[in-house]
Amino acid sequence: MTIDLARLMRPRSVAVIGASENPTRIGGRPVRYLLDAGFEGPIYPINPNYETVQGLKAYSSVTDLPEAVDMAIIALPAAPAMEAIRQCVARGVGGAVLFSADFAEAGAEGRERQDELSRMVREAGMALLGPNCLGAFNVAHRFYASFSAIFESGFPADGNVGIISQSGGFGSHLAKIALQRGVKIGQWLTTGNEAGVDVGQGIQWLAGQPDISIILAYAEGVHARDTLVEGLEVARQAGKPVLFMKSGSSAVGAAAAQTHTAAMSGSDMVFEGMLQQFGAVRMHSTEAMVDAAYLLQRAPRPRGNRVGLISISGAVGVQMADIAAQVGLEVPALPDEAQARLKAINPYAATRNPIDVTAQAFNNLDLVRDNLDVVLREDGLDALIAFFTVTAGSKSIAPRLSQILSPLPVQYPDKPMVLCIVADRDTVASYEAAGFAVFEDHTRAVTALGTLAHLFHRNIEPLPEQNFSRAAEALRRHDGTEFSAKIVLAAAGITVPKGGVATDSGRAVGVALEIGLPVVVKIHSAEILHKSDVGGVALNLTSPPDVARAASGMLERLGNAVLIERMAPPGAELILGFQHDAELGPTVMIGLGGVQAEIYRDAVCRLAPVSAAEAMRALQSLRGRKILEGFRGLPVADLEAAAKAIECLSQFFATHADEIDSLEINPLRVLGQGVIACDAVLLRR
Repeated sequence: MTIDLARLMRPRSVAVIGASENPTRIGGRPVRYLLDAGFEGPIYPINPNYETVQGLKAYSSVTDLPEAVDMAIIALPAAPAMEAIRQCVARGVGGAVLFSADFAEAGAEGRERQDELSRMVREAGMALLGPNCLGAFNVAHRFYASFSAIFESGFPADGNVGIISQSGGFGSHLAKIALQRGVKIGQWLTTGNEAGVDVGQGIQWLAGQPDISIILAYAEGVHARDTLVEGLEVARQAGKPVLFMKSGSSAVGAAAAQTHTAAMSGSDMVFEGMLQQFGAVRMHSTEAMVDAAYLLQRAPRPRGNRVGLISISGAVGVQMADIAAQVGLEVPALPDEAQARLKAINPYAATRNPIDVTAQAFNNLDLVRDNLDVVLREDGLDALIAFFTVTAGSKSIAPRLSQILSPLPVQYPDKPMVLCIVADRDTVASYEAAGFAVFEDHTRAVTALGTLAHLFHRNIEPLPEQNFSRAAEALRRHDGTEFSAKIVLAAAGITVPKGGVATDSGRAVGVALEIGLPVVVKIHSAEILHKSDVGGVALNLTSPPDVARAASGMLERLGNAVLIERMAPPGAELILGFQHDAELGPTVMIGLGGVQAEIYRDAVCRLAPVSAAEAMRALQSLRGRKILEGFRGLPVADLEAAAKAIECLSQFFATHADEIDSLEINPLRVLGQGVIACDAVLLRR
């Protein structure tokens, strides 16, 4: 659901309900901040106990105001806050910030109160932040609807970073650290319990603001999948990177899992996959998020992931190369011609990449620039990081070196340039003014660049129309067995082995001869999901006696029917798992498969449905993808066929999500041409 936040975030008039004369109290800080920041519209303190509040005329209630204000800040306990919301709705107030606690976080009574609050603001079309939040601010609008103490030391300079956080406490913490790092914030919103505006709607609002180009988001849980997806999609289309931190996710316990999929994936993994699907990046620490935001503000996004590393310490060059590999950056060797130019400038240099220019380079500062220029002019490199530590930060070198290096960012505007320097704030500022991003720690510098390199623009391809009428009919008849599941898959367009069911060893031999040897014999049961764990699978049976022995043994030990199938040709094996995430709905897990799937745990998740192109990106992101490229005599896997199968099945699952609890194919054998679903578990709701 899209909601307009304009009257909330760009108000022309503000009411502060529960306003306090004391500027240090929760109801007093917003009045003080609005006055000190120079908010240009009227400010209406509402408190029936005062005639004036902080020099402004006070009013007894919203109904007494001379106009219908754009937004209201509510600093009251829960019960009177609800009455204030009713009055705001009656007066046509467009937005509100509700600081109050004692709602859904406080038990059943609070939950009922919040449900009523949500209903009121939804029906009124009011943009509400909260309850239990720290509010919002908009620097350009001089609007500060918060009681956070981060403004005690002054108001921030306007910037292009927008922050949206469920947690007011963490949102305030993040903003303060970002400001101290030199990150300029334009807008900041906290959503609290999300009775009104949620994180996804906040992302969508920020993505639509022309003065915001970088979005930092924090959430503990997802309350509305569709609005989050919509917000990420709006940001993707606008080309605005989203750096997202999420906590509070727990994996599904493997001990209670019915399938490999449940044991291998959980909400946290699904959330990360969703972010990748929409081109956003998952962040795991405040420091990393702030570092990435700082670099995005100071440098262009790299065109790729190839980085040139320059250092005055060979040891640090090696360290940076190691970190680069860990964060997905490539450190390609320089061409021979470029290495020769570096040697001509500095005969003592190690020139391959990482490049060790040694301290000799600083005997002539012009040569420092020349070294950087050689690296930057290479089309095969997308970014540069130079470790100059205290040397470039010294008072005797910094003023002239920053001036000498200043033409480079102008000459190479598409390449991020990072200097690792230890210096005082004024010296760092001189290098920043020259066009460089500056980090003290080379580990953090390389990590931040790795984050930017993952922000490639990602397309969301349209899905083809599919006719699943035959598969839907087969699904209605599904009896829980593997054979029945494969009938559904075949009807959906997925290749399955030829096979049949037998209730005695003689019939098993007959089926085997009909479909052709060699065959596999499996126990046919809806209750036994992991057949190999109980000896319910016999592979590569090449003669009728072998088939008869395997069938009779299983019939005696495990059940009253067996499934006989033609052995599939050799190939790479995938696991595909389709299930419902509690927060994010229908999902697909894609990983390396077979009986050791849970040992490998090499898998990624996406929201269903996915296009074949997105499925291909997911396959190529697997750590063990080389297995798919032809390994130890296996054919090169037909990844296009695998991607099309994932596209088809994800559409089928999403279309029939109300009927299917989960679907797992393990393995999906990927041949040199085509795929075969060798095993399948389909559980109905």
